[in-house]
Amino acid sequence: MAFNAALASRIEKGGDRDVAPYFAGREREMSHFDDALVEVDYKKKQTVFRVFQGAPGCGKTSLLHHLRETRREDQDLLFVEVDSALESRAEVLAHVVDAALARPVRSGSLTESVRDALAKYSVGTVQSLGEIACVKNAGAALRSWQKDTALEDVTVVMTFDEAQNLNRRQVKTLAEMHKIGIGLPSVLLLAGLSHTYDVLSAPNAISRLVANAAMNMGAMTDEECAESTLAMLDELGPTGGAVERRALAERVARVSHSWPQHLNRAQQALCRELGRVNGDLGRVDFARVEHDSDEARAGYYNNRLRDPAFDEVELLVYCL
Repeated sequence: MAFNAALASRIEKGGDRDVAPYFAGREREMSHFDDALVEVDYKKKQTVFRVFQGAPGCGKTSLLHHLRETRREDQDLLFVEVDSALESRAEVLAHVVDAALARPVRSGSLTESVRDALAKYSVGTVQSLGEIACVKNAGAALRSWQKDTALEDVTVVMTFDEAQNLNRRQVKTLAEMHKIGIGLPSVLLLAGLSHTYDVLSAPNAISRLVANAAMNMGAMTDEECAESTLAMLDELGPTGGAVERRALAERVARVSHSWPQHLNRAQQALCRELGRVNGDLGRVDFARVEHDSDEARAGYYNNRLRDPAFDEVELLVYCL
């Protein structure tokens, strides 16, 4: 397998938000989601909440993306991003129906009369007022059939990112969903900063989330970081053996300090170096990788400290 220089370049120049191309770990968080699906089975009515919260760069958004991508083939689950649809419970449900109708209907059958009316309409043979009325009725029946079959036996999984920024109206909508749901079995996955749970449970917000609703996300393990980097190296196909790949992946894990944001930057730095040496692991100058990783990490924290929230307080900050 030849070294994929084009892929290395894409990774090097890629962004550092939303998606982890080589996702690893987070079994605890994914199990937390599976537990929510079990909870739906006996809760039935209310929407089941799960809150993934933590410091910037801990991988909250990439976790939501990973769940959507890895479970999208599960026909019993309908993933819907509701970031723009939380102004009312009715708007949420309309958003869900639109998402359901956008994917192929799994089952169900049209009545013979509906089929006949649609067939006439499709070949342009509609002539009388009676036939026009029949077609209109058929269209309504079709829409009803589509909606019913698209949502049949489905658990709706709604996702909302940056949930620490929820406004009052959105929190009110969530409170209604927490109390009476949306009319369908549903789970809501919220991702946000470490105070997201406080936003949801503030006075006049949600009365009481279940004890296990919120999960604090933090660092990965060194092994998980190495696993992610090994997956990247396997796809890149550099020249060198398994022992060299493992050693390099472990060094990348160390310079990332087990933090997803920094792992992303370290992997980009490694791709830059691999491009320089045309994928030859024996010629990789890891000092370059470490230097670039350190610079990227320092730049990241400098940008974070420019946030207006820090303008009015004096801080002593230690950057890893």
